[in-house]
Amino acid sequence: MNLDFVAKEGMTREEAVEMNDTCIKMAEEHFESLKIWGTLPREHFLLYLDKFGKEALNGKQPPAEEEEKVLCRA
Repeated sequence: MNLDFVAKEGMTREEAVEMNDTCIKMAEEHFESLKIWGTLPREHFLLYLDKFGKEALNGKQPPAEEEEKVLCRA
């Protein structure tokens, strides 16, 4: 959690950290995949999704091995 600020009113830093931790734990209870995907940066997730497709997210089988397409050889 980014706490690079100073609040003049509202929650203290400690309360904000505690609330963030509580929300994450509650979400993980309802959405098991957050334990894996929740730590992955959004950009990396989108790259994974682009390469393997949404079918690879069902967890039933690993992404199929494909030969990489080389656009340019040096």
